Amino acid sequence: MAPLYAHEIHNLITNLSGRAQLALMRPHDPDIVQSTLRTVVEGCERASRLSQLFLSQCEPEDQQRGADLVGVMERLERSFRFDPTSDALLRFPTVHADLRPNAPAIVLEQVLDNLIRNALRAIHEHPSPDDPKHAITVQINPTTDSCSTWNTPTANAIIIVVEDTGVGMSESHIESLLTPTNSPRAARIHNERYPRHGLGMRVCQMLIESVGGLIRCESEPNKGTRMIVIVPSIESDSHGSKRAA
Repeated sequence: MAPLYAHEIHNLITNLSGRAQLALMRPHDPDIVQSTLRTVVEGCERASRLSQLFLSQCEPEDQQRGADLVGVMERLERSFRFDPTSDALLRFPTVHADLRPNAPAIVLEQVLDNLIRNALRAIHEHPSPDDPKHAITVQINPTTDSCSTWNTPTANAIIIVVEDTGVGMSESHIESLLTPTNSPRAARIHNERYPRHGLGMRVCQMLIESVGGLIRCESEPNKGTRMIVIVPSIESDSHGSKRAA
């Protein structure tokens, strides 16, 4: 997984370096300077989150598990609340306090953050992006027949679905999205061919798989996308303590 993290950090540094060079060339343009500073702040925050994700994989297993799903959803909702382009589109569920994924909170939070941001881009890229019917819905343990087709046991698991009404993807795009890229050259070609996603989805997939979960995608061009995340849950035993399902 380390090469994928390194690739993400490299992309951040390249972007920040380019914006900084532009600001140095035009130091008296306040719009460019302000935009550059915002980009630097956002880039530093993303680098910090990536570092935390990497470090979370190095913690002892008993310190990694048991995410507070209520807290994860509350933080995600706050992070998008003040963005006028997302606030009107996003619909978050009420989360039952007893639902506890057997995964680090930071892993779930950053994976879902990535899925939601991809959904926002998909709506902005839609042929009719201003259609008031557009929406992004986050569901927890929804009723879905899709999971049974994967031969995957969903008892003792938590299902999280991020569904959008955006531009959608073809079957070949979906296949590439969640297919490993095993060399720097393949990674570069993949990133050039599908710049909207880059390797972010592959990182998300590896993170979820590292805790025993799965990510699946259902999509059609111009008909939206459903990203389905399945993670093991932690259940309460008869004494009220938590145990891995």
